[in-house]
Amino acid sequence: MGGSLIDNTLMEIANNYQAGLLPWVKKERPEQWGRMLNIESRINTAALSGNKISLTLALEAYKRFFSEALSVYGQGNLFGGK
Repeated sequence: MGGSLIDNTLMEIANNYQAGLLPWVKKERPEQWGRMLNIESRINTAALSGNKISLTLALEAYKRFFSEALSVYGQGNLFGGK
């Protein structure tokens, strides 16, 4: 259930992903890392239960997470901060 929703979200994230982002989040932003794991759990639960509304909301949260993380990570690049 929701395969195309999940695939589309992952494709959108992949198109904007910067190498090193996830290791950086895990090391430098452990609270954000925990937030990401929580969102992934919500995605899994919604997909397995067939709840399309919850899945859509969780995937939107996942995209927001990556957008916010990339924004902070990108700022670090500007100042040699990684």
